[in-house]
Amino acid sequence: MSAGIQRVETAPGYTMIPQKFYHPNAGRNALGLVGGNEVSVPAGNLVDVESDLFGYTRDLTNDPSKKYQAPQKGKREIVFTERSTGRTVAVSTQQQHLPTIQMFSYPGIPAPEPLVKDVYGAPWRF
Repeated sequence: MSAGIQRVETAPGYTMIPQKFYHPNAGRNALGLVGGNEVSVPAGNLVDVESDLFGYTRDLTNDPSKKYQAPQKGKREIVFTERSTGRTVAVSTQQQHLPTIQMFSYPGIPAPEPLVKDVYGAPWRF
């Protein structure tokens, strides 16, 4: 190999780029858009939460101690060890409730007069 080139062999990882895919001040759309956040999101890193839910943070083994261990009652975080660095990561799963936002200004629509049913002396017909 050339003297200026170094070879790096590490496990691939995932990185969230918040400015590209996820707005830092997320909100819940009220009307007019399809898609978006309709539920609360976790306060921790979304990529780490999804990686743990999909099982990417655990080894494929039949050893029960290395499979998914549910957090203790009252705990609001997921704890796992990164394979590439060996450091312990704690990710908060506390719900972050989103404020309601409205992208478009829809004009108000007046309601029509209520329908009056003329029963002509036979109220059991309607």
